[in-house]
Amino acid sequence: MAEERMTEDISINNNEIQRSESSDRGDMEIYPFPAITKSKVWDFYGFYKVKEGPPLRENLDMTKAVCRLCLKKYINKGNTSHLMGHIKKVHSEMFSTGSLPGAQTTAKSQESRKFKNRDTSTNGRLSQDKQELIDNTLCKLIASRTISPSVVEDELFRTFVELLNPRYKIPSQDAIMRSLEDLSTTVFIDHDG
Repeated sequence: MAEERMTEDISINNNEIQRSESSDRGDMEIYPFPAITKSKVWDFYGFYKVKEGPPLRENLDMTKAVCRLCLKKYINKGNTSHLMGHIKKVHSEMFSTGSLPGAQTTAKSQESRKFKNRDTSTNGRLSQDKQELIDNTLCKLIASRTISPSVVEDELFRTFVELLNPRYKIPSQDAIMRSLEDLSTTVFIDHDG
């Protein structure tokens, strides 16, 4: 198998990453933003995968947003003004329709437009009250359905929770065990039978 050689010269000009490569990136899949978003700009941009595994933040190159129309890369630094500017200026015909031609809108992106997460704070984390509510509900679920507390260490469970709400920080198994001890007097185990 022939080894692909790639050389890249990068310069940054007004948030745009200018590149010249000897390899065509057209064959690399561009993955959508891995969380619920409010901006429709993310219909036009995505990220290259840099690690094996599901297309979650830790497996994507989140530092560079890639235009799905022309494959130009832009610095992803938390705001979308420069990304929207590119779409309006270079791809104005696509901007007016509001989506990519022939693109299949995922259920996730449809849902993200319908619902706005009201737990947003300035640092992008859940409020302490919301975190505690979810933690307590998780503990009650584990106790009432006799699920092993080790479920919080399971990779599939962590991926599931990340997809539901990437801002939720799953407590450790030890923290769950301590909470279960505190809840032991208030949780009644429901046996269906």
